[in-house]
Amino acid sequence: MNRRAVRLERQTGWGLAEMMVGVMISMIAVLVIFESFSAFEAQKRTTTSAIAAQEAGLLALSAIERDARVAGYGLVVNNALACTTINIYQAGALAAIPAMPIAIADGGATASDSITFMYSTSSFAATPSALTIDAPTSTPVVMVGNTANNAAFTAGDFIMLAQPTMGKPCARLRVTGTVAAGSDVQILHASSDPSNPPSAVNLFPTAPSAGYTASTSDPSVAINMGAMVNSTYSVLNGSLAYMDNTRGAGPITLSTGIVSLQAQYGVASAGSQTVNEWVDAKGSWATPSAVDIARIKAVRIAIIARSALLEKDNVTQPCVNSAGTNKGPCAWLDNAASPAPLIDLSADPNWQRYRYRVYETIIPLRNIVWGNL
Repeated sequence: MNRRAVRLERQTGWGLAEMMVGVMISMIAVLVIFESFSAFEAQKRTTTSAIAAQEAGLLALSAIERDARVAGYGLVVNNALACTTINIYQAGALAAIPAMPIAIADGGATASDSITFMYSTSSFAATPSALTIDAPTSTPVVMVGNTANNAAFTAGDFIMLAQPTMGKPCARLRVTGTVAAGSDVQILHASSDPSNPPSAVNLFPTAPSAGYTASTSDPSVAINMGAMVNSTYSVLNGSLAYMDNTRGAGPITLSTGIVSLQAQYGVASAGSQTVNEWVDAKGSWATPSAVDIARIKAVRIAIIARSALLEKDNVTQPCVNSAGTNKGPCAWLDNAASPAPLIDLSADPNWQRYRYRVYETIIPLRNIVWGNL
């Protein structure tokens, strides 16, 4: 046999076994690539959603903190609260609202709290104008002394009449114009403005001590409230919502991905400015007295933001603190003498498959502290 022919017969290519081995190696390599891609993509989604939750929480806390820092401005007269309730005319009816720098509505064991702030936006609120003639009802004009700050009363501003030492409720009116009257200034509040009552409706206190007096020993005052902020922050449908109570507008969504808002009053002893107790807005603190309102010197707030990504497995475990077991993260570190609010997110059966961020801060009510209440 020809040697060259024999050599050609022995020169073979890839056999079936080699091809199967090659295909198997390729499949393993592709599988590794896809597994790596999937892992990195999952990590990317987790990181991205966590960043979004972080931004949402910071935005929510920033909005609340802005109002908390000016809460109470315009509500303090001569080292005392101007009043504890304010008579207003809104939506065609008389109403009485709390005159609190900050008011927390406790959401109970499973819901979020809501927080309402009140303050003046006028730079003249700290220097109220004394009434120069009695105002027995809300029908006549309001007459105040013609001092420098009275030039700040302009149409559209809210004013609040008060006689603090008499324990009367305040009354809110809206300025529709001013008229110089010799050494005084007339503040007009025509009923054409929906925030002012018609002449047949009296907004002022009634007997036994009706209206507001211009007594030199205990004069009533008109406080310039400017745009008068009376705003409520709450959690609605997984978002932080803002309600403008002065104008009855809202709710407006400020930040999405917020699942819980918790707050407590920082309370000092009577006559002190040092917080020595943190309390929920429950029991006597649900509707605090005038004495207790003056004791509120700070507010502690926790915002819980949730990632939008539903993980495949549980990534959040119940948190335990002095208050008990939270079905969610803890609001803040606490102790038995001052337990933190419980947080319960179990209304969503998949709550453990989400990641959460908690933003907590303490905000002093500086207008109350500076007012030496």
